[in-house]
Amino acid sequence: MQKAVLIGRGYWGKILHSYIQKHYEICGIFGSDTQEQILKQALNKAESAFIATPLASHFMLSKLALEHHCNVFVEKPSCATQDEFKTLQLLSKAHNKIFFTDYIYTLSQSILYAMQMLQDDKAQIQAIEATITQYGNFYENESVLEVIGVHYLSVFALMQEIGLLENLCVQECKFLDSKKQSALLSLYAQQGKRQIPLKILCSLLSNEKKRILSIQTQDFTLHIDMLSQNPLQVYIIKQTPLQDKILPIFDESNNLNFALKNFKDMCENRHDYKRHLNFSQTTLNLLAQAHSKAI
Repeated sequence: MQKAVLIGRGYWGKILHSYIQKHYEICGIFGSDTQEQILKQALNKAESAFIATPLASHFMLSKLALEHHCNVFVEKPSCATQDEFKTLQLLSKAHNKIFFTDYIYTLSQSILYAMQMLQDDKAQIQAIEATITQYGNFYENESVLEVIGVHYLSVFALMQEIGLLENLCVQECKFLDSKKQSALLSLYAQQGKRQIPLKILCSLLSNEKKRILSIQTQDFTLHIDMLSQNPLQVYIIKQTPLQDKILPIFDESNNLNFALKNFKDMCENRHDYKRHLNFSQTTLNLLAQAHSKAI
């Protein structure tokens, strides 16, 4: 079993720990404030580093791990800026290592199945709306976009990467409170000559937890509720072969395990690594656009 270090002792680090130990021998657990020399010694003994720390430390820790020849699994977002991402991407290439960001919704089996349905049906997408709300998980110098809004930004970025959308960009970002813990994000994309509106409502100030993605096409609407026991639903607008299709039921509580397996597979054979880097970079680009157009 390969060795790994976990950097991050907080809420997400504790969750990640139980999943990592199923796939790796954990040879050290450290806080983000651990002395660099101690981290270097640990990284020299490991093949992979898992980073579950606040966003501000992602770049420094990822860079250190890559420089010490470790594959990197870092929590979303990848890092704070596109320049930082480019540096890490080049460093991973120079050392022939994987730089993987845990955009966990891009590994949702329900969402991936829905994307495949859209591709198979050559569906004409009319509009996309996402809602993601909860109360809490506040981080210093991070807005709701970095904490939870990025989940659906990464899904939109993946949809562009596989050809379902083109020319994806942010139109407007409206923060709904002074501390930027809730926001309404408007985007648009193209599919052929058609312009498609996309919206994300995200909030860390809601008493109701929601994780909903709705994709409306000319003939049907796909509804994915990540918190439902039956996450994927299709609502028929016009007669279509999909009306007789029996949809599978996926366990959305197991996505972190999929992420670990995906990372391990990528480290072993680089499967879909270029695609992962491309949509990760697009996600950061969308975040930057959102902040630049915030009102």
